[in-house]
Amino acid sequence: MNDAKNAFRAGLVIVAGIACAIFFFASSSKSTLDASNSVGYFAYLTDASGINAKSLITVAGLQVGEIADIGLVPVTVGEFVTDFDERARTIIDPTADVVVAPNDEFDGVLRRLVDKTGAKTVDELKALRNEPMRVAKVSMRVTKVVTVPADTWIRKESLGVLGAKALFLELGRSPTALTEGQRIVNVRSMTGTDALLAQAEGIVADVRSITRKLDGDIGGITADIRGITSQLNRFVNGDGNSPPLDELYKVAMTDLRRLTVTIDDILKDARRLINTNDEQFSLLVGNVQRITKDIADLTSAGSGGGVPLVDDNGKPILDKDGRPVMSTDEGDLRATMKSVRKISDDLTDVTAQLKSLLGENGDKVGDGVVQLTETVTELNRTLTSLSEVAGRVERGEGTVGRLLTDEGMAMKVENAVNGAADFVSGLTSLETHVDIGSWYNVNRQLTTTTLSLKLQPKPDKFYLVELVDDGGNLERLVQVERDGDDTRSSIREEDNQLRITAMFAKRFFDFLVLRAGLIETTGGVGANLFLFDNRLELRSDLFGTRGPRDSLVTDDIAGLYLPRWRSVVKAQPIPHLYVSAGIDDALNAWNFEQGTLRPYNSVDGYGVDWFLGIGLTFKDDDLRSILPFIPGG
Repeated sequence: MNDAKNAFRAGLVIVAGIACAIFFFASSSKSTLDASNSVGYFAYLTDASGINAKSLITVAGLQVGEIADIGLVPVTVGEFVTDFDERARTIIDPTADVVVAPNDEFDGVLRRLVDKTGAKTVDELKALRNEPMRVAKVSMRVTKVVTVPADTWIRKESLGVLGAKALFLELGRSPTALTEGQRIVNVRSMTGTDALLAQAEGIVADVRSITRKLDGDIGGITADIRGITSQLNRFVNGDGNSPPLDELYKVAMTDLRRLTVTIDDILKDARRLINTNDEQFSLLVGNVQRITKDIADLTSAGSGGGVPLVDDNGKPILDKDGRPVMSTDEGDLRATMKSVRKISDDLTDVTAQLKSLLGENGDKVGDGVVQLTETVTELNRTLTSLSEVAGRVERGEGTVGRLLTDEGMAMKVENAVNGAADFVSGLTSLETHVDIGSWYNVNRQLTTTTLSLKLQPKPDKFYLVELVDDGGNLERLVQVERDGDDTRSSIREEDNQLRITAMFAKRFFDFLVLRAGLIETTGGVGANLFLFDNRLELRSDLFGTRGPRDSLVTDDIAGLYLPRWRSVVKAQPIPHLYVSAGIDDALNAWNFEQGTLRPYNSVDGYGVDWFLGIGLTFKDDDLRSILPFIPGG
């Protein structure tokens, strides 16, 4: 009689749970945004990683909409780039007199098309207008409270340091507003983190370019310095065509001494001639007087008068200062001496400059030559050292040489950047969901409490870690063995107070999830069925093949025992809050020996049970942010 009452109560509980689930589902809607309170738009993204259906649409940090659908669609380049003709001209000829709005997304697509096809002219690029490409079409709904102008930008960013991706609207200033079903043209698919990684890749490329440039320039610089040094060496030391600098100085001084001796000999000869030939000298004096008179005529200053000289055309002749040149009656020698005096002044200036260059005497010049020779020798030594260092760098020797010439080093830097990009990308797309639930077991008359953490790196897979407290006990087995007067006791304990679930899950067809791993510290498998936009969930687990709960592996099992099969239905009447109802140990619900229903009883430790519960589920971004910094074992 008691079994019939328990079965009747269990049936009432199941019927009540199903009725509650149907009521909550019927009274709730899939989304708060529909055609009555929102406007639908769409956008094309070249990179939609990290976002999915139900991702947020925000303005100034506040949610104004959500993504309704996202999928991969084929379009042509001309359809994606709305100003294809004008932008094609700026890509081929950046100096063209064409003004286009800045758009990195459009420019990147056209540059990749040019690199792929090798288009050289604007006409060749325009001919590729119908080139097919695949992009992510993101359909979204935005509340009617927000008016979206035609020049609005939409960009993808993270909600936190390691947050999930969301789409941010930057409202434009255009007086024209977009209407239902129109496209938001201006998009930025690259997040701040992606930009940093792109800059890192650009830095690696710049380092390679600088390395190649240094390889080509160092050899040219070294050759130029060697050429200058060679010219200085030939000037100081001489070559086959000219003597050394110190020999040139010696030759000049020798010629000057010879000239001085010759003038002295001429003066001595003239003195002897005057003393020995008086008469002839008197005659010579008369001749000299006549010559002197002639010289006086030649050197006369003239009367100072004169008239302007003219050319063949009758125009006045001007000097260098623009004054007319006057005819004069002064002597020819005086006029000539004026010219000689001017030449002498010029020679004096040249001599002064030469003295300042060579020094006041020969000793100083010699010292200058010695110092110049020592300087050139030191310069040769320095250039030799520089040439050796440059040679080692070109051969890849030393730390600097390896950094500039070792391709392996560059590959390591590139691999490190790519590894960091993969690591950061995995962290930014990770989602963490927390589930806290509790239900009451009708037959056991105990409460089961669960704490679940779901780590979801991708939309189609996740890892489940769960702690379960179902009121189990610490099971203890004491075995006593006697051998004569000796007694030996062995104690075996199994802790059933807290159980652990750790599973890997894979999602199929957007509504079916298959799981495998540990379920309550025993091997098991499971499945989840999601309906009505994930607001209704049917979860089923098969586990516990070693024996009933709260029992030792050495305990004898009364009758046939099958694996434990538990199924539960969860319904969310409001976001984050759900109610649950289910059946536990359904495979052991029938007593095959007695042919009756077997409810759970504490003697056997197994049998069918029903339960009702409530729970809370939410996505915790803060918890996900600290996961990478939790120390390992």
